[in-house]
Amino acid sequence: MAEFRNTFSWSFSRHKTFAECRRRYYWHYYGSWGGWSPDGPDDARLAYRFKRMQSLPMWLGDLVHRMIERILGDMRNQETNTLDAYQKQTRAWMNREWKQSLDGLWKWKPKYNLNLFEHYYGVEITPKDREAARDKVFNCLANFMTSEIFDRITRLKPAEWKTIESLEQFLVGGCPAYLKIDCATQSEGRVSIYDWKTGRESDDTLTQLACYALYACQTWGVPVEKQILIPFYLDSGSFSETVPAAETLIETKDFILRSIGEMTAALDSTMEENHASPANFALRDTPSICKRCFYYELCYHTRNLPS
Repeated sequence: MAEFRNTFSWSFSRHKTFAECRRRYYWHYYGSWGGWSPDGPDDARLAYRFKRMQSLPMWLGDLVHRMIERILGDMRNQETNTLDAYQKQTRAWMNREWKQSLDGLWKWKPKYNLNLFEHYYGVEITPKDREAARDKVFNCLANFMTSEIFDRITRLKPAEWKTIESLEQFLVGGCPAYLKIDCATQSEGRVSIYDWKTGRESDDTLTQLACYALYACQTWGVPVEKQILIPFYLDSGSFSETVPAAETLIETKDFILRSIGEMTAALDSTMEENHASPANFALRDTPSICKRCFYYELCYHTRNLPS
């Protein structure tokens, strides 16, 4: 059996974690290694639990993404159900996973059971908050299924589907880079790349989509002028369509290479060996950020978040 190694790779989420807090980055990508094993070090086991943790907004976004993936799969198979049916399925997921978190099932199987940050750290979620969470998820699904985008995708021919939530890999400067495109289709000589968002508009979305455009050009062989990047902000129902410029791909590749360079400079070894020690990843110690961080207990040895 091949040795199971912690190999270095790049992703946009990894870049964001490194930029926000290097100690969090260490726990997530190095300190949690081996924490899935009952015989692993205590800190690694705790870090692995935190790596699987989700905050309430993250969980809601994940629920919406999972259900849209199911809807798209049904559309592809010409078996689309009603909005009400999909909302009921999502509500069943919410109830089951909420109970998983409350019952602490993640203590035994963190990969397969929800562990909400708010439950673990004692952040109150009121009945009104739960109602608002359900309404947000239902609203996102409704906006998706009543949108121009949904209508457009409904008319696709079987051969025009390209990918749905598939983990993709390509090389940038010899380093593996990973991404997951929510949906991509190809029709009338153009590739449309969709990104579902449940939060507010952000410049990060444009950077993330530019990474997808680089992948589509490099791996699928689709020139930029034949690509359309479509971020869809589901809570508001708004979306935009952009044809990326050639300069954008050059800038995006440079951005990824700089990010890789910064991450690997903090290692104790080469990128291929990928050894890291916490001393090289300073604690940010910024209360406004730390009190939202899953790894707070590991850094400060308490679950009492700062006010």
